[in-house]
This record gives sequence, structure tokens and C-alpha cells, in this order.
Amino acid sequence: MITTIYLIRHGEVEFKYNKDGEKMIYGPNVHLSQSGIKQIKELAEIISKDETNITLLYSSPFERTIETAKILSNKLNIKKIIIEKELSDIYTKGQEKIPMRLLDSFHHQETINKLSIRIVRAINQILSFNQGKTFAIICHGDPIRVYVDKLFFPRNKTPDNSRDQYYLGKGEAWRLEFNEKKQLINHKLINLQKRIIL
Repeated sequence: MITTIYLIRHGEVEFKYNKDGEKMIYGPNVHLSQSGIKQIKELAEIISKDETNITLLYSSPFERTIETAKILSNKLNIKKIIIEKELSDIYTKGQEKIPMRLLDSFHHQETINKLSIRIVRAINQILSFNQGKTFAIICHGDPIRVYVDKLFFPRNKTPDNSRDQYYLGKGEAWRLEFNEKKQLINHKLINLQKRIIL
């Protein structure tokens, strides 16, 4: 009994700019941009050529992931979208007032280690509920990176930023297959150029 998860990062977003023309860090209510909508439609086209049939979608409650889920739902004829708050990105109130150039020095209330615990627990619970099914989880860059890091390198206690080749670009996806013991048995990276990492 194989369980397949498409772990999908939302598409490109509409950035806000400050009076100096700098991109600002975005929060939960930012929308997909036109290019983000196009990315997700193209990703849906790639996924539709796969041999598996996605039966349901899980989404973070952030606007950009819900919009991504709705596009995938329409393009892939998936009837059910489940909003799961535990799939949320790291968010600190007021971060929308900080320029993107300061992102690395901006301190969030939730640490990467706490994010890792939350995301691993949430995805493992979803996996347990859906044994033998094929489904998609629409999420964010950092949560996906820490989950994949824990999945590929389970002995590491802390997610390692040096492995950013596992960091999904916007509109990219991991296709992950698990056996009945919930062990990863196969994975591939899907992006708009159909690049695959085995």
C-alpha cells in the first residue's frame, strides 16, 4: 500500500513596496500574482500527466496557499480542500513593515526548531489519516524545507540551512511516496522545467 504526497509550494505573490521602492516582507493575506497563477496552472499541467490521481488537497490557511489550492482543485478536478492551520508559515505580527532585504536579520516569534516540530507533526498526522491515498499539501518554503530536511536526514536534530537544494522555489513540488510503515521509498522534485532529483 503506497501513499503519495505532492508537497507543493504556493506560487509567486504580489509584493508590496515601501516609499523607497523596496520589496516588503509579506504576511498571511498577500495574494498570488499573475505570474504565480500562471506557475500553478503550469504545475497542474505537469501533475496531470502523472499516473496518480490526487483525491484531496490540504492547505495552509494563508491566502496565497488557498488560492494555489483552488487553482489546483479546478485544473485537476479535485473536490475536497481541507484548511489546516498547522501548515501555516512562520509569521510575526507587524512583519509587513520590514523590507525584504532585512529578512535574514528579522527575528520571528517561532524558531526554526519549533517550526520543524510543528510541521513534522502536522504532516505525519495527515499521512496517518490518508494511508494508501494520493493527496497534495499546499504550504510554504520554510515549512516544506524543514519537513524535507527531517525526512531525508532524520538523525539531524536541527534543520540545516546549508542543504538549500531541497528548498522549493515558488510553484515547485516534491512527489513523495511512502510505504505502509510511513517510510519514504521514493521522491522526485517537480518544477516548471520538469527537473527531477532522484
